[in-house]
Amino acid sequence: MKGLMAGNLFFLFGTDSYRLWHRLVEIKQPFIDGRTDIINIDAQEQWRTEAVNSALVSVGLFATKRLVIIRGICKSTADADWLKARLKNIDPATTVVFVESSQPDKRSKLYKMLAKLCQTEVFEPLKGADWRRVAESIITATGTRIGYNAKPYLITATEGDGWLLTNIIDQLQLYCGARLIEQSDIDLFIHRQPGGNSFQMLDAIAQNRTGTAYRQLQDLWRSKEDPVKVLGAIGFQYRSLALIKAAQDDGIAQNELARRTALHPFVVSKLLSLSRKYSWEWVSSVYSEIAKIDEGIKRGKIEAEAGIELLMYNLSKRHANEIETVML
Repeated sequence: MKGLMAGNLFFLFGTDSYRLWHRLVEIKQPFIDGRTDIINIDAQEQWRTEAVNSALVSVGLFATKRLVIIRGICKSTADADWLKARLKNIDPATTVVFVESSQPDKRSKLYKMLAKLCQTEVFEPLKGADWRRVAESIITATGTRIGYNAKPYLITATEGDGWLLTNIIDQLQLYCGARLIEQSDIDLFIHRQPGGNSFQMLDAIAQNRTGTAYRQLQDLWRSKEDPVKVLGAIGFQYRSLALIKAAQDDGIAQNELARRTALHPFVVSKLLSLSRKYSWEWVSSVYSEIAKIDEGIKRGKIEAEAGIELLMYNLSKRHANEIETVML
């Protein structure tokens, strides 16, 4: 829906955070040029009229453009009439994006004002043909080799959830390598994701709480978790850590890491503190350790559960800055 000033005012909302986040990245892309002030405002957490007014009406001394991203305004204490007056008088060089991660109250004065003045885009989980079209583009962009029957199976199983689809693709690529992905591979990862547990184990290992990490692993075994899925989830976390570390070493700003690494912002936030502690060489050596255990399991040189427990032991020693590791 085009508003009176749709060229530089955007209103994005909905519960499909994957598509909403990518649309925001798309809007931001032309402004990442070194000549733009980019200002982020969390209106729900704190609405300060003076700060918002300054962001909307002035451009920095050396900047030629300004991008203002305002989140959660529909749940804030903002005055709709005050904001409307400011939006109608902002400089043409200023672009404002309002972002809501949920469905706003369409009866509210703020919503009605924003929907009238802004280019409004709604992001709710897709279904049917719409989801299949988006999912196809996600899979194609990753370069994943997936069987003719396996692809629609994966698309149907992840319907409406772009983050789930991309996370499973990451784990499938780690597990299958260069070979074609089949439906049986997808079944290993799709039904129950131990990602949260692997995050907790990684945190425990990194904080030298080895006993806690082993108890969490034993809980997975007692719940009959597939060792292949556990290894894939651990591998995904360290692969993500390697991607974040490489991007940081390349000078990528923190607020750009999710876009540059194609990782869920939640994953990035969980791994940022770890990435600052270790060198790229250390992260690479850990990922090599995981690949070595993975190869040993696949070749039948080591039993799966024992191999993962061996991996946990080696990772604990590496995180504790010990050099010696157990060899196969």
